[in-house]
Amino acid sequence: MEKKLFLYGLTATVVCFLLLNTFLYPSYSEAATVKKVVRSVWLTYDNPTIGINMKYPPSWEIESKVNAKDGYSVSFNSPDAGTKLDITAIIPEGSPKGSVSVSKWAAGFISNYEKSKPYYSVIDRTPTTLAGNPAYKVVYTDETKTKQKIGVKTKSMEIKAMQTFMVDGKNGYMFLYLSCCNSPETYAKYLPTVNRMLASVQMIN
Repeated sequence: MEKKLFLYGLTATVVCFLLLNTFLYPSYSEAATVKKVVRSVWLTYDNPTIGINMKYPPSWEIESKVNAKDGYSVSFNSPDAGTKLDITAIIPEGSPKGSVSVSKWAAGFISNYEKSKPYYSVIDRTPTTLAGNPAYKVVYTDETKTKQKIGVKTKSMEIKAMQTFMVDGKNGYMFLYLSCCNSPETYAKYLPTVNRMLASVQMIN
């Protein structure tokens, strides 16, 4: 009897020890899965000149320029060269204070591109909204040829782009997401990031 009680007590002690060890010191595999999810904090781009506020990843570099032809533009360059988001603020041609229909404005650009760019091909065109304003999205492919440094041979470079036209009643805006000279996967790789950037756009006075 005493021997049985001793065995029961020993068994209970071992079980308690194992349970405590499991809770207090999880196995390596369990500990390895308990990790903090570190997400990069996006930065805020604020430009009163063009009236835009938006979020962008800290790994993307900003480049701004002003010229008489295109108005004010800013480029958000991704870590992969040739893939970027360009934003241009202009007054749509023939439009006093941006009152032109955004679909008509986009159609004009498409028509001009189709006439001047032999490899320009529209994949999709969709009416949409951006920052609460009427917008028009065009997805297209294109091809450009550049001369090599040595000799007269030319090299073709494929382009895939998503161009979103938007009019807010004051100005016209073109948001051009473009991937050039990279594999087709590059466009798809950054598309979710660009869509998030566009979704964060706010108009400021």
